[in-house]
Amino acid sequence: SASRGLSSRLRVGWTGSPSTLRFIEPLFAPLDALAAEFEIELVLIGVSGSGYSFQQLPVTCLPWSEEVEFREVPQFDLGLHSLDQTDLSLKRGAGKIFIYMAAGVPFITDARGIGLDVITESGAGVPVANPTDWLERLRHIISSRQERHEHAKRGLEFARAEISYEVFRALLKKLLSEASDGIR
Repeated sequence: SASRGLSSRLRVGWTGSPSTLRFIEPLFAPLDALAAEFEIELVLIGVSGSGYSFQQLPVTCLPWSEEVEFREVPQFDLGLHSLDQTDLSLKRGAGKIFIYMAAGVPFITDARGIGLDVITESGAGVPVANPTDWLERLRHIISSRQERHEHAKRGLEFARAEISYEVFRALLKKLLSEASDGIR
């Protein structure tokens, strides 16, 4: 991203809460292994710790606040989104993905449920077909600055065109106008 600060490390990031950290815990071992190959760091927003004993990967945990999220997410080079393999997860929303897209951050997610829906509709995002594929998919996207840039650009364009406040406001105005026309 444009304003990354002084770190030369690629910033892999996630924003969430202690109750949703469990979704990305399976990614900790692959990320730790990749830290032996790449200069990467992990930023976790919304938790005070990971509960994982990282051997090589530098990890920063930050408390969640709107201000922290607004400041830190745009500095991610890659956003993490993962859900577990349960039917309940298929019903979860895409809040994190939308935050990444609106911040111009490429994201990687499971190729199922809401993650696959967003990738299909937006053309942005790196899909991971199976839980066992995370290491290779992370390695691929971490090693390709150009591909990260392309996903970030497509995600930001989609966010501006489809999920921005302005788009929502125009749609709401149209619906209210149509509803009032129907009442007359």
